[in-house]
Amino acid sequence: MSRRFQINLVLGIALALLFLPAATYAWGNNANRLIVNRAVDTLPADLRAFFDANRSILLQHVNDPFVGAEKLPLSAKINFCIWKIRPLPF
Repeated sequence: MSRRFQINLVLGIALALLFLPAATYAWGNNANRLIVNRAVDTLPADLRAFFDANRSILLQHVNDPFVGAEKLPLSAKINFCIWKIRPLPF
C-alpha cells in the first residue's frame, strides 16, 4: 500500500465518522402526544366526545408502553392506557 493511499483511507474514515450521527430516533415524547391529539381530532363524532372527555388521561399515559418497557415484565406490558378509562364507548 502506498503512503498516499493510507493517508486518503484515514482521512476518508475520519470524515465518515465525523458526519455520522451519534443516535437517531424517529420522534420523542412530544411527537407521541401530538399524534394522540391529532388522532382524537379525526375520530367520528360519536367517539370523539368520549375521547375528548378523556384526552388528558390519554396524554398522560401515551408514553407508558415505551417508558415501562424496560421496567416491567412481559405480562404487565400488555396493558395499555385505554383500559384505564371506564366506561368504554363500545
